[in-house]
Amino acid sequence: MTAKKENHSASNTSTQISKVKPLPLQKLDNSNFYQLNARSLKTLQQSQIPYSQDNHLTLAIDKWQVAFNQYQKAINQDKGKELTKKIQEANQLRNSDFSIFKRSLAAFETSKRQSEKTAYSKLTEIVKPFRDIHRLDYEKESLEMDKLFNRLSSPEAIEHIETLGLKRFFENLKESQQEFETVFSHTTDIRSKANRYDTHQIRKNLQSAYLRVLKLCEILMELHGQSLYSELITLFNTSRQYYIEQLSHHSNKVAKNDKNIILQLPEPILQP
Repeated sequence: MTAKKENHSASNTSTQISKVKPLPLQKLDNSNFYQLNARSLKTLQQSQIPYSQDNHLTLAIDKWQVAFNQYQKAINQDKGKELTKKIQEANQLRNSDFSIFKRSLAAFETSKRQSEKTAYSKLTEIVKPFRDIHRLDYEKESLEMDKLFNRLSSPEAIEHIETLGLKRFFENLKESQQEFETVFSHTTDIRSKANRYDTHQIRKNLQSAYLRVLKLCEILMELHGQSLYSELITLFNTSRQYYIEQLSHHSNKVAKNDKNIILQLPEPILQP
């Protein structure tokens, strides 16, 4: 790192970037604002720019990182809220599949064929204690559903299911139960890791920390003219360029008098 110090000394500033490109951060939704900061910090960490030579700048970047970590937790909290809807949808699907299975089974109640009468009787005996589990809370319903699957998975029960042609409905029910468990587990995990955060305020804190770093780079570049600060500004401009272009593109589709619209842009993929 020390070998590069000479390359970052004062030089002809006319050939160096000294200003950060304007980007209206209020136009970015939370997800893209997160990606902008994540990309900028990741690129900075992977670069060989020796910004640690400047104590003031290092302190500002450290505070930016802390603010970003807090925002990341707040975003995870919001993801938990979004997943609540997915839980409801997954639960509705498994309840629907169970209802279809029960109705399909009930269709054989008046069958005159002995094999079907026997299969209907045995399966009804298994299903009857579980017919109202959709009225239970999510976790209790899942426990009862697992018990039902255990009983319906015996060789004898499987044979009866195949006799009545209910295998497809049974498989659908198992699939929707598994999907529910996956969504529910994921949501619970996110919620357990997230405290209650004021996302709006934490975003403001992150924005202030981010802009403080950019402004400091501009001021130091103006005062000292070192390529170190120019390289940092160029790095940050590169991270901002995607959003500048996307906002410009989307703004052409928005009424000119609609100044407060929050644009939801396609999120760039962070390269590992």
